[in-house]
Amino acid sequence: WAANYSVCKCGEFKYLSGPRCEIDKFDDMIVELYESAPRYTQHLSHIIVVDKDFETLTRIWVLKEIHRGQELRVPQYAIQPSEQKDLEKLKDLKEKIDIRKAKATIQADYDRIIASIADADAFNKKLKHVLFDQHSGIFEAWTAKVCAKFFDIIDPLK
Repeated sequence: WAANYSVCKCGEFKYLSGPRCEIDKFDDMIVELYESAPRYTQHLSHIIVVDKDFETLTRIWVLKEIHRGQELRVPQYAIQPSEQKDLEKLKDLKEKIDIRKAKATIQADYDRIIASIADADAFNKKLKHVLFDQHSGIFEAWTAKVCAKFFDIIDPLK
């Protein structure tokens, strides 16, 4: 999976765990942003960018981040492939999503996230509803109107 992405060439040491690690702070950061974003001047949204194979939705951090965003009631939007052949893959994934089968680059991340979930079946049920409910699911509700509203938020000067 990581071979698909270029590695940062800045030369700085990469901390993979602990307080100096930059990749395991989503829970803290989303709460900080949520609590500090002034409601009248900023719009906090969680954008989920999905690859054409929907591999993104097999990653444990992504699933946990979606769940955490829902707990905080942060509006979530998906930017996803639009070709019909790609969307068929999403239909296949609907039944297969399971936090226990999700992938992690670092085993300690997997272990920490799984340990933080009291009821994996309830987590999966809620996650499937959030993603695929025909009226409100992130992937079902992505329409041209929602897309246009999203771009008004990120580029209000257009």
